[in-house]
Amino acid sequence: MGPVLAAVTLSYYRRHRSPRSRGHSVLKQRPVREPCPPCRAAVEDFYRETYESRSNVMGARTMNMCVEDSGVTTEAYWAHVVPGEFLHDHGADADADAHYLVNYNIFQVFAHTDEAQLIGERIYVDSAGYRYEKLPPKDVVTPEQARRELAPLLSRATLA
Repeated sequence: MGPVLAAVTLSYYRRHRSPRSRGHSVLKQRPVREPCPPCRAAVEDFYRETYESRSNVMGARTMNMCVEDSGVTTEAYWAHVVPGEFLHDHGADADADAHYLVNYNIFQVFAHTDEAQLIGERIYVDSAGYRYEKLPPKDVVTPEQARRELAPLLSRATLA
């Protein structure tokens, strides 16, 4: 989850869990679950590989979000800038030297503790519905460009 989405999601979740927004001060208590080590490792590997492959420019074109006691669920139409060299296992006829905008439906479940700590992340992707759009070089957004353009917004985002 990118930093902007993380800040917004956590803000909605905390607002939902707030006794003021619920009209009372009794919150449902749930046992705290720690993510299983293989699950945590898989999530860490995904984000590390995404960063290292420079395919970490992505975001929702449209999103529906549901905030509830156990966490946050989103359904989105996702857009992801991916270097062609990393699409060889997609079965797409991709030019390894080009970049592609890969669009697809995604369903995300982010489980939280009662203290709003992320304890689980499950992502479901409609890979059968992938759409590939070859980007002209002038339209490719690099991670550095995205960071620079989003810096003013990120500086206002808070996880507190």
